[in-house]
Amino acid sequence: QSFLNSDTTNSYLIATDLRPLYGREVFPCDDTINSSVPITLSLAKPTTTILTAASLRTKTTGTSGQPDTYQDTSSININYFGFAVFFNMPLTTPNVKLSNTTLNFYSTLDTSIGVNFKNNIDVLATYYYKAEKIVGIPHPLATLSIVLVPNLPAPFATYGIIYIRDDMYYGDYSTPQSEGRFRSLVVPVIHEYFRQFTEFSTRPNAWRNAWLSQAMATFLKYTLLSEIPLFDFTSDIVVITRQSALAMDLDTNNPLEPSNDPTTRDAIQSALADPLKSLKGAFLLTMADLSLPVGTVIAAIKNFLTNNVHMTASFPSFFTASIGLLDKFYAWATVSGSYPQVTLSNISDTSVDIALAYPLGDTTTYYTVPVVVSSETTPRNVSSRENIWMATQPTSTTLHRATLTINTTRDWVIANQYSIGYYRANYPREDWSKIISALDSADTGFQGYSHVVDDAFALAFSSWALDFQIPLNLSVGLLMKKEMSYRNWFPVYNGLSMISDKLSEQSNDSSFQNFMTPFLEELNTLIETGTPNRNETDKISSLFYDNFCTLNVGNYRSNATANMATIMSGNQIVGVPTSSYDRLVCCGAQNNTSLQAANLWSTIANATSNHDVKHYNAIALGCLSNFTDVSSQLNTILGSTDFATLPYTV
Repeated sequence: QSFLNSDTTNSYLIATDLRPLYGREVFPCDDTINSSVPITLSLAKPTTTILTAASLRTKTTGTSGQPDTYQDTSSININYFGFAVFFNMPLTTPNVKLSNTTLNFYSTLDTSIGVNFKNNIDVLATYYYKAEKIVGIPHPLATLSIVLVPNLPAPFATYGIIYIRDDMYYGDYSTPQSEGRFRSLVVPVIHEYFRQFTEFSTRPNAWRNAWLSQAMATFLKYTLLSEIPLFDFTSDIVVITRQSALAMDLDTNNPLEPSNDPTTRDAIQSALADPLKSLKGAFLLTMADLSLPVGTVIAAIKNFLTNNVHMTASFPSFFTASIGLLDKFYAWATVSGSYPQVTLSNISDTSVDIALAYPLGDTTTYYTVPVVVSSETTPRNVSSRENIWMATQPTSTTLHRATLTINTTRDWVIANQYSIGYYRANYPREDWSKIISALDSADTGFQGYSHVVDDAFALAFSSWALDFQIPLNLSVGLLMKKEMSYRNWFPVYNGLSMISDKLSEQSNDSSFQNFMTPFLEELNTLIETGTPNRNETDKISSLFYDNFCTLNVGNYRSNATANMATIMSGNQIVGVPTSSYDRLVCCGAQNNTSLQAANLWSTIANATSNHDVKHYNAIALGCLSNFTDVSSQLNTILGSTDFATLPYTV
């Protein structure tokens, strides 16, 4: 999709979408079927904040297969720094396209940076959103999240609207390739991006430009995940952290405001191209995350920026609008406002009941909801699936209700397998045993098993009603046999991340350590030997080495601390995948009593030729556990806050 700017240049849309394709869950049925009480699925329409509408554009309908274009009809180009979550649940039936949808965006004009951003993006305020066909039917529930970005300096960014795909299904029913929890990769980056913008009342223009550039480039990388080589998510986050801190540091010491002067512009871009050119900024936020109490450095940076009078004021009205939206965009939780949720109230019976709110107070519109149902013990049996449209009937002034009766005495019911929504059920232990047995069997290859892993971790974490043995058994037994896709390991990684705090709290608890260590040992064996592609092996391994360090799995921590001298001299040790080497350095630094921040800083400053010496020492500096030693370096870096006086908890 292209958009015609008022200065006749074009902007382009990155055409992916955010609609979840894995809205389904597996319902284990009891041996005895009670048809009198239905399985009830309650679907609540989410709420959303509508931002101030941008000025309308003139639409030119494309001909001969060409895309529609939208031209800015105002007298000036507008900078769009906006974030909108849009929901559409219109009346639709099979083979009927969705109706026109108006998207309202907040926009603001920044006049402080003159002509440098003259050719900013002019995006549409109205977009005809067409539903894709999923399993042969159009999708009636459209969810759209949009990030609007300005025209950013080359070569660090592109411009347009970034549509972030939640998930994609690539394989057949026996090859589940869609459960990478794609949002989990993207949302932390987006959240950090908007947190920076909403928390800082003032900021340097150069920092803003650099942060936008790096963040948008990273978004593109994730949205095009299926078309590029596999990546190390942690490393990408570190790069963004370094880039943003570096840009802030550059602006602090050399106030390089955006300028028409190409020399100045080139200087900024050149500095941003190498995050190691100014390590004061490069490791700042990484150090904060690992060494200081949560929020300490962020608060210090905020105060620091506020106290620098040369820094331009930001857009307070945008921040006010954005803060409310941030709470609605957490993909790892079923938060109303992200997308419709479906909760399972009874798993022992044989019908599905869906309640839907009227859209925007409309009490006459009916919904048609696509439901894909399988009632076989082998869910990948395509012939057993039914595509069913559930036509709703009004039951009150605010709700529709639709009931689908599932006539089955089989073990499994998969409802809404490809439709929007999110199911989570508190399965009893015997039903988890059924799930584990079925998923682990040779003939069960239905799409979505790694999402069940995610469910198991979430349930264990949220209620402790389910111990962690179940999700860990699922992770090892299931993924070892079937899963060789890097991104499908993220449910396991996310699950381990949720209990990572418990590792330190219970490191002396023999029962907990005995419980975790065999799992991690088996996982380590799988990482080293279980995948045929070494690139995937390295990147999968990078997810889990923090856990290996905590419990010294495979003597990982011992190996790191014993070889710190070799590592700090810029050399690598044998037997550690290169993708996890930063983790190894951090593990050693956190468990080494002789490393000193001042010495590391001196080594970094004096190492002029060896990139690895600077790199590994900078990581070690950021990972030091000695609060006083590290805080003394922060005093030097910021010069405006006495970190030694701040309250903290070691």
